[in-house]
Amino acid sequence: MTANPYRVLGTEPVILRGRQKLLEQLTRQLVKPTPDHVQVVGPKLIGKTVFLKHVVDRFQSEGKSYNTAIYWDLGHQTPSSDNQFLCRFAEELKSALMPVTPEVANEIEPGSEDIWDILPEVLEFLEDEGQRLLAVLDGFDRVLGMTSITRNLWDYLRSLAEKRSLSLVTGSRRPLREICKTEASQTSDFWNIFNPTPLKVSIFEERDWPELLSPFEQRGISFDSSGQKELINWSGGVPILAAAICSGLWSQVASGATVSKQQVDATAKQVLDRYRTILDELWDDCSMEVQSDLIDLAKQDLPLSQIPPDRCKVLEERGYGSRSGSKLRTSCRFIQEYADQQGSQVNDLRRLFGNIQSYKKNVRSLLELRLAQIQNADPELQRRIGRAIEDLHPEPKDAIIWFRQIADRVLELIWNAEVPDRQIPSDWIEQWKQDNEWKQDQSSLPGSRGIQCEILRVMTNTRKGNTNICARFVSKSTAILVSHIQTVGDFGQHTDGQKVSLEVAIAFCLSAIELCDRLARELPCR
Repeated sequence: MTANPYRVLGTEPVILRGRQKLLEQLTRQLVKPTPDHVQVVGPKLIGKTVFLKHVVDRFQSEGKSYNTAIYWDLGHQTPSSDNQFLCRFAEELKSALMPVTPEVANEIEPGSEDIWDILPEVLEFLEDEGQRLLAVLDGFDRVLGMTSITRNLWDYLRSLAEKRSLSLVTGSRRPLREICKTEASQTSDFWNIFNPTPLKVSIFEERDWPELLSPFEQRGISFDSSGQKELINWSGGVPILAAAICSGLWSQVASGATVSKQQVDATAKQVLDRYRTILDELWDDCSMEVQSDLIDLAKQDLPLSQIPPDRCKVLEERGYGSRSGSKLRTSCRFIQEYADQQGSQVNDLRRLFGNIQSYKKNVRSLLELRLAQIQNADPELQRRIGRAIEDLHPEPKDAIIWFRQIADRVLELIWNAEVPDRQIPSDWIEQWKQDNEWKQDQSSLPGSRGIQCEILRVMTNTRKGNTNICARFVSKSTAILVSHIQTVGDFGQHTDGQKVSLEVAIAFCLSAIELCDRLARELPCR
């Protein structure tokens, strides 16, 4: 028997099957006289990476519209600064150009300080020579999640992309501007160079199935009408699920045989157990609201009027639901089976927290459970936070009154670990003065909680970021939480008659719980 052509998990390359319409559309955008820069979007495990790698392979082998093409997966070893991004991009560019124009490739020195000036010159030379490069940047979500990458890089990339020698294709789960984490990055003109309509990778269309099943045809294996219908019903057209069934059938069906509904059903049930991790990922990629819809759909068809249009669109695009008249019905038996198994857990969450009244009623128990989970917590700090949680009802303001005592205990624990003698080392003070972080000469720890928190922020380099970290145990995140809890403590003593909502008091209590957990992890055992 020939090797199984259907890859599901692992590192071996996956052959693109189907997607002809999508490939034709992207090709038109890339080969026209003035090519587009294109965003390719689609949810997790829908096949974006397989599609984009095929695009690169196709244009590399063709050698007509583009002299070469690069595929860069930003989801692995994601650069975390402007320079790291540019150096990695330069490496990819050099590697792609070396086989076709080595004299130009040798001009690129990725680690050079002049790389910001070199790349525009390289692209200008390629433009003058009538050469073109296609750069496919997959996993763009990850790099846009790095707040340390600045608008300066995006503006620079725009200047590169304005050269006729470079075309960009990005792969991400949502349109690029939507996933920028910083306001400065969102305002860059870089995003304006892309075609405003992203190319969506979705489930298989009817025209994709013959190509997907072509390896079976080469072995003389056919699917009867009910067998192919059941393949579609089980997978919902989700490529990775369809490939999982096909992979199982490939090793079980003899050449020249006909695949029946019963064989597809049996193989699909094996897939449910073997590829549980895939279903976990697909499920976790859905919002709680969509998960709730899927649980309801697993039991019965739902009126379209019952599901908001945006959620209905998500269900259809992912292959989990399809319209039938005025109703939505389940269209993926894998997800239907999975949703049925998850039903009790999600229904419990909906029952406990599904509306604001239930949330207010049950959240205290949730906070108490979370507090009890903390191992090696200071008993006294845990007790004070527990009292604050108890006092959320009936008057939330009563809970806030405990925060001054919570802040006192937190600071006591920190100073017991960091400066047991309550004397700030002189070399710390000297360094802080040099770094313009501190002006006081007092070496004794002051009694003011506010000033103590200020010292803690300097110790952890969270105030201005100008000095070295002196704290031996406490992290930056913990220092920020300490300042927050201390501020809440002051507010609790001086509310000036202001009403404290239950929701705000809950948020304060959750912050205290997480601070307790961090101290239990960071401070040495008492």
